[in-house]
Amino acid sequence: MKNKKISLSEIFNFKNGKIRNKKEGDYNTFGSGGIIGTSNVYNAGENASIIARVGSYCGSTYFSKYRCYVTDNAIIAETKKNFDPLYAHYLLKGLNLEFYRHGSGQPLINQEILNSISVTIISS
Repeated sequence: MKNKKISLSEIFNFKNGKIRNKKEGDYNTFGSGGIIGTSNVYNAGENASIIARVGSYCGSTYFSKYRCYVTDNAIIAETKKNFDPLYAHYLLKGLNLEFYRHGSGQPLINQEILNSISVTIISS
């Protein structure tokens, strides 16, 4: 086993959330502060990490075992093949992403920033 340095783009597919769907339903709705309600549709699959994209919670991470809806105040991070979603989530959480955000009045983190971050993993 050896340590290997890779970028987050090799672990995750990132995509921005969408404008909040106002219709209540069976799927949790995530914003930058975590769960903010429910929706009748979903835009993130099972075992997705959610990263707060803007505002005072910018860089916070959440995990959803179930399909969910993610608003445009957050980024969906779905793992690529060969990566355990829960392990990948805790890898994200351990990065303290709030240190990567830009701006002071309205902090922001985006996909370009996330894709540029490198991490060390153990590989066989």
